[in-house]
Amino acid sequence: MLTATIAWPFPSLIKIGIILSTMGAALQSLTGAPRLLAAIANDDILPILNYFKVADGSEPHVATLFTALLCIGCVVIGNLDLITPTVTMFFLLCYSGVNLSCFLLDLLDAPSWRPRWKFHHWSLSLLGALLCIGMLSSGHFFRRFNPLVSLFPCFISDLVKCGRQQGQKKILFCIC
Repeated sequence: MLTATIAWPFPSLIKIGIILSTMGAALQSLTGAPRLLAAIANDDILPILNYFKVADGSEPHVATLFTALLCIGCVVIGNLDLITPTVTMFFLLCYSGVNLSCFLLDLLDAPSWRPRWKFHHWSLSLLGALLCIGMLSSGHFFRRFNPLVSLFPCFISDLVKCGRQQGQKKILFCIC
């Protein structure tokens, strides 16, 4: 809001930009999250998500309704400051997972891994993952374990599924 107070000649233009940017991010999340939920359900990662499966080319209506109800429930709480640290931890886990995946794909010389960014180096991916994990661990003691505890069943389910598909010897590479 400091920028809005010193903006010249239209300080209200900055406030309008902030509101529009926030609404755009919210709509992007509200349309992207159901598709991600449906994709995870279609992959049979967690059996409890089978209700959100959709056929190829179909819209994830049930997942969209669930996501909307979840968002409305968070807003109805009335104090978004209670929700923000947990959401931040989920985003940090997501970013650290992406960076760690890039690092491991580069480290393992996966044939399908062909990064096009000219400044890509495995050390940047590792640094990004370590920074995200560092920020994750610098938060409040109990809040930083909420996302980890809620993602633990997904990790175990993936571990068991990979163990059945590839045998017990290759289970480490399936997790990575």
